[in-house]
Amino acid sequence: MPSRPEALYKGFKPNKANQDGIYFYQQGLFADAFENFTVAAEQGDMYGQANLASLYRDGEGVQADFSKAFFWYQHAAKQGHKQARIELNQLCSNQVKC
Repeated sequence: MPSRPEALYKGFKPNKANQDGIYFYQQGLFADAFENFTVAAEQGDMYGQANLASLYRDGEGVQADFSKAFFWYQHAAKQGHKQARIELNQLCSNQVKC
């Protein structure tokens, strides 16, 4: 009998609120996604923080607010979220005084 393969993301435990937010976002339910990403972000989940920042940046489910987008991207970037770092640089170049 072959051995069981290792998990693709060993040690990674997805945040339920962030996962729910992704589901709602994919369904076009941006207000529900916003609520779930907010919970995940406040729990310290870097993916939830980056997702919440994107909603603030794009005005999906919430009024666009570049300073809040910057705030949440910054928190995600401090935890090592690479895309959040890229988004921060773009916000600083185009929208926010950094």
